Amino acid sequence: MSSLSRHANVNKDDLQSGNGPETGFRQIHGVALALAIDADGPLFGVLILGESGMGKSLLAIEAINTCRFGRTALIADDIVRIETRGRSYVLSPPQKLSGYIEARGIGPIPLRALPEGVLSLTIDLAGPHMRMPEPGHFSLSTDEPKVPLYHFQLDAPAPVSRLIALARLILVDKFADTGTNTQLK
Repeated sequence: MSSLSRHANVNKDDLQSGNGPETGFRQIHGVALALAIDADGPLFGVLILGESGMGKSLLAIEAINTCRFGRTALIADDIVRIETRGRSYVLSPPQKLSGYIEARGIGPIPLRALPEGVLSLTIDLAGPHMRMPEPGHFSLSTDEPKVPLYHFQLDAPAPVSRLIALARLILVDKFADTGTNTQLK
């Protein structure tokens, strides 16, 4: 059993190997965002997992439209390509879906978008919801990178603010582990 299915409640059918001229990527059902947590720092790659209709696209639309820095952007909606590069996962959309997100009841709409982003955080909307969740990890296999995975309760207050706070926490922990001093704006 892969780490992904053990920790992220994703069906094996949701994860497919890429076919065609490109190699080394897989596709998964989800939404990928490049999340701005400050005015000029690097964008934080977030993979949002969950079943159809759970609110993945709604969370992404809200995060993009309410970003006070005008920098949060869509990477992929519905089908996310995941490629392993070194010790990182790089997220990208299928070419035909690039720059569009499906708004339930409206249809595809264009949004600020980027062609790819490095995965830093995975949230699972379908997982168990606890007041103080213990993080798991997202990994496509035991010998590939591990990324923090949190079960995320979308119907709790201020989901975008909580998502940004979680990204900041992970970033601070990452720098603390390396002994680097960082200040978030």
